[in-house]
Amino acid sequence: TFNDKIAITKQSSLLKRIKKSKKEIAILTRLNIVYFFKLLFPKTFMHDPLALSALLRNDIVLFKDRKVKINDEGLMKISKNGTKTKLSFRTNYDHFNNLFNNRVIEYYF
Repeated sequence: TFNDKIAITKQSSLLKRIKKSKKEIAILTRLNIVYFFKLLFPKTFMHDPLALSALLRNDIVLFKDRKVKINDEGLMKISKNGTKTKLSFRTNYDHFNNLFNNRVIEYYF
């Protein structure tokens, strides 16, 4: 899920909020994100929090069974001859951001 609705950048309000916190978990999180930006890419996506949120609330990610194959570029493609797996079909990013910001961020940062 490479969607800017779950992206963290140097300008994102989430990173600014984390930077204001003096809590140890916030400092470690901020350092990890800044290190990622310097070494790899100036943007990261909250895939893991999204996956966890899908376990907590079943209205965040809709999964469907599909047959997929990995193509030569390493990307999953739907294929009649592929292996049946569950794929995220639709994501409610507003519900995710609400849950994440109001539960996780408020509590930890």
